[in-house]
Amino acid sequence: MSVFSKIIISTACLIFIFGLQTSHAADPASAEYSNDNSKIFWIVHISDTHIGSEWYDEDSRFFWLLQEALPVIRPELVVNTGDLCDGSKNGIPATGQTEGEWSRYKEILDIAGLPADYYIDLPGNHDGYGDPGLTYYLEWSMNGSNFNKTTRALNLEFPFGDYFIFGSATPDEEGRPLIESPEYSQAELIEMEAELSANQDANLIFVFGHHRADQPENVSQAREIWSQFGAVYFHGHSHVYMIVSENLPVTMLD
Repeated sequence: MSVFSKIIISTACLIFIFGLQTSHAADPASAEYSNDNSKIFWIVHISDTHIGSEWYDEDSRFFWLLQEALPVIRPELVVNTGDLCDGSKNGIPATGQTEGEWSRYKEILDIAGLPADYYIDLPGNHDGYGDPGLTYYLEWSMNGSNFNKTTRALNLEFPFGDYFIFGSATPDEEGRPLIESPEYSQAELIEMEAELSANQDANLIFVFGHHRADQPENVSQAREIWSQFGAVYFHGHSHVYMIVSENLPVTMLD
């Protein structure tokens, strides 16, 4: 099996290569392959690791990515867009959080030795089932335990340009078991707009989140913000890979 087919089959991992000679934040679709390999960087986007699932061997897939794939790819950043754990209380999916799943997730990250400025993990709906306020996520995830937040802003700076990444939180915070109610709260929208505005001079702006770009409540306001600042949105959740072009580049990965 080739490296690339193994990435797709075992971890649904997508590698982005950005050609940086003509790209700018107002038009992310203008990115192209660069002939100058000193102006190329890699971001690995994964999603739906579902650690703790009793249906699939997610642990070994996650280990393969962290221990075998990343040393070969050598990306600048890894972004995991949610459903970090399965949320399977008593083995029943979407019923609630367990310390066993989350401690296993953290253990895998600790074994890999990933620093917080290299790995962003965002919450998905499975990370909030049965847990109002996403308390397990805030305690055990890389992002939550280091920054006590469900969102993340990060700049990648190179001699050839600056690139801004914003990780958004699309699950609701009510934490009901079995019920999925994705949303962008007004506070989250205000934060997103402020972060993108403060970094609007970046060469490219990337927004990541768990849910599709048509799912969260208030997503129309979020899309206006993305469009205003020329951002491209990447997500998981759908368990398919697709590129959607609707006046705004949107890429889903799961």
